[in-house]
Amino acid sequence: MESSSASHSKYRLVVFQEPAEIEPVRIMLARELAIHPLDALRLVAHMPGILPGLYDAGQCKRILDALFEFKLPAEARSLETFPDLSRPKLVHEFTLTPGGLNICDVIRKQTLNFLPWDQIGMIAAAKLELPDTVSEYYAPGLVAGAVRGVRRVLGGGALNRKERIVSSPIAPKGEAIIWRKRPHGVFRLSEDKLRYDILGEHRADTASDNFPRLLRWLAAGTETAFLPDSSLIYLGRKGGEIPVYPDLESLTEMATMELLRSWYRADRSEAQDTMS
Repeated sequence: MESSSASHSKYRLVVFQEPAEIEPVRIMLARELAIHPLDALRLVAHMPGILPGLYDAGQCKRILDALFEFKLPAEARSLETFPDLSRPKLVHEFTLTPGGLNICDVIRKQTLNFLPWDQIGMIAAAKLELPDTVSEYYAPGLVAGAVRGVRRVLGGGALNRKERIVSSPIAPKGEAIIWRKRPHGVFRLSEDKLRYDILGEHRADTASDNFPRLLRWLAAGTETAFLPDSSLIYLGRKGGEIPVYPDLESLTEMATMELLRSWYRADRSEAQDTMS
């Protein structure tokens, strides 16, 4: 846990593993935080993950010590160092320069934001579910007459509106969250919102083909950006199916958690190197 001279500092608690047994952890949280057992159970339900609420340094120390006894990897991060990936800015067009990623205005092509390669801290890519398209089916005259005749023989009436509704699934779309370390900034690339002029002769006919190609160009520009497993799969650097999330909030939660996990591993590795 990070030290702070300010006694009033607040922290977020992150647990990186699911408890083997829920009840001992629930009892511990209820005791250390002086909360109702049901509230403690709700906290356990967020493991692995970011626990709701803010905690002071004393609470964090007691909880982390107890979690260590349960062999649960966890850490506390101050609000000042906690990554806020919410409210990302939607990007429509950008160019790649030797110095970094240049986000442009679609009309005037003026620079809106610039992301130096060494300041891109993470590229988290996955897919988002899209709602089915819903349309109302109206059969042609002859077909409608035949259907009514069959339904009359079978004892049914005319098709009601519910029976005329046709739902067609839509393939999930690509989505990526880019985090700039300094100055802090969060940006969003959406498969169906991007312009792909930058691809030039490499541009394909569909956005679903262009999006991973653009991601590969972007990832090739930065050697220091953290890439979660979902991004590695999307880029073809790792096997498996590209994860699909129900909404942007779920993708953001995943990206935040994976970024925190990467920091935790780096801190543990550095601590071990120092001890050795």
